[in-house]
Amino acid sequence: MTTGKRKIEKRKIFWAIILIVAVIPVIRPLRLPVTVSSQTTDFYNILNDVPSGSRVVMGVTLTDPPVGLRSGYYSLLSYMYSQNLKVIFIPLGIGGELACEYMATYGGIVEEYGLQYGDDYVIMPFLSGEETAMAAVATNFRQAYSMDYRNTPIDSIPLLDGINDFNDIDLAIAQYGIFTFGEMFVRQWAVNYKPILVMGQFYGIAPYYGTYVTGNLDASMTKDWAAWEYIVNIPGEELIRLDAQNLQGLVTIVMLWSLIIMGKTEKGRELLKKWELDTRF
Repeated sequence: MTTGKRKIEKRKIFWAIILIVAVIPVIRPLRLPVTVSSQTTDFYNILNDVPSGSRVVMGVTLTDPPVGLRSGYYSLLSYMYSQNLKVIFIPLGIGGELACEYMATYGGIVEEYGLQYGDDYVIMPFLSGEETAMAAVATNFRQAYSMDYRNTPIDSIPLLDGINDFNDIDLAIAQYGIFTFGEMFVRQWAVNYKPILVMGQFYGIAPYYGTYVTGNLDASMTKDWAAWEYIVNIPGEELIRLDAQNLQGLVTIVMLWSLIIMGKTEKGRELLKKWELDTRF
């Protein structure tokens, strides 16, 4: 076998090992240790302390279904439903109703938890106006809405019974991608009513953290979703992806260091020569 062919074969072996390592977490999630930020831990603790049966408003600024982060949203809503929390989706982006429908039902979660629309979750229609819409929903819910997005009168929806303003809900969660939305949520929902949980960039709400904002899960960051899936023990795509990256990096480092160390000893060099290997890839 020529030297060139031997080098090609070595590379094939190396990448084959990396491929195998990448597949392992997909078949069986390893749940390697993940760094969970204090903000994500706060987010978890608040949700964990909300009494069973509580009504939670989720303000959503998405304009398209979050397909790329579907497993993260699944793990969040799965945990909320497992705590018997009732979710009221408030779309604040154009086309947000479809995004909320996707989030609320992805992965067969409705069937998994035996959820009933109108009793366990409900999706309101899109309201334009951004901050004006936030204020309208919080101050006079029944004036802001007469029907849900399926055109069902709100007086016929059990989950909305008795909700007149945000004094009548137990918790509010604000999702956003543009950081200025974070300040809008704080001004209209947190300052006038009660502290909120946030799903957006931390720097947008950092000045209010600990007073008006009591937890943060950055919904745009895969590492935050991986940390969330880890902390609630619902392994999904984000945690599997992070496991694969970490395992690949670890194996690569171990392999390279092993070759380097072997190359520094006489016995190791003999083995490398016998295997037709060297430390140069």
